[in-house]
Amino acid sequence: MLTLLVNVDAIRARDPVAQTGGLALDFVTKMINASLALFLVVRDVDDYVLATVKADPILDADPDTLARDYLACVSHESDPLLSCVRDQTRANLVETEQLTATPGFETSRLNEDFFGGHGLGPVLALSTWDESSHQRCILLLARLREESEFKDREKIFLRQVAPLLTQSYHCAMGFGGTAAPMPGSVAAKLTPREMEIARLAASGARNCEIAESLHIESGTVKVHMHNVYAKLGINSRVHLALVLGVSY
Repeated sequence: MLTLLVNVDAIRARDPVAQTGGLALDFVTKMINASLALFLVVRDVDDYVLATVKADPILDADPDTLARDYLACVSHESDPLLSCVRDQTRANLVETEQLTATPGFETSRLNEDFFGGHGLGPVLALSTWDESSHQRCILLLARLREESEFKDREKIFLRQVAPLLTQSYHCAMGFGGTAAPMPGSVAAKLTPREMEIARLAASGARNCEIAESLHIESGTVKVHMHNVYAKLGINSRVHLALVLGVSY
């Protein structure tokens, strides 16, 4: 039996892990369409932390209810998602086919009550392992049953951002490394134009979209982004979003 620690309200209290999870969900769902997105921290098989959740209104249930439904299902039996990556200490993707092939999944409460009950089908989950804290982060994306499976380009995108999400989580927890600058100190380090571009980039806009919005060349945006990263000591849009505390 799992002991559940539910932090669905933590992001509202500015909990750093919940904020990191929220920014990760915002960043990823800006690029990948999903009806449901969950950010979980698994300390061990008996201790789950649900940092934050986003859900499309089409699911006809508020995010907190969906989160509690998920945790209630995995509390009654072994989590088939966790069993797919239990012994892995690197970033891994779990897809629908791999999850459905897991022994016991088809008759599990997670499948029947949660995915089935909410009309969910295609699943894509990113699992990352933090060696400093020995905790696993899982970013779970799910689509409606009638929607298409996740495309190869979406899987490639998640694989590419995996180390960035781990880095942001690592900084949020304060396990050594460079702490993220506070938003006030960021403004003091950047020019007004760099700050303007940084906020657009942190919200998920691509360089070409920023260029079009500000009526400048894409090459100019690229130069500004290089300067932003150098001045803040970061190297990813996910970390930039964490630094700025952007909420989309």
